[in-house]
Amino acid sequence: MEHLSLVFDTFPEWDEEKKYKLDDLNMYFESPKKKIFSVDINKILGDILTMKECVVLLILNSLIL
Repeated sequence: MEHLSLVFDTFPEWDEEKKYKLDDLNMYFESPKKKIFSVDINKILGDILTMKECVVLLILNSLIL
């Protein structure tokens, strides 16, 4: 959550409608088999990237908010 709080502490300039608030965010990642997994927003990034379902491919993984 610390990483996200840096981005969403104030509204990012691209959020013109001011609808992305830290407390309202959900986070997911997509596996190589195209399955979507929900992520506990309070986990640290290292814990997420070491989940057995999370396969890092060429360091191009994405987290979906």
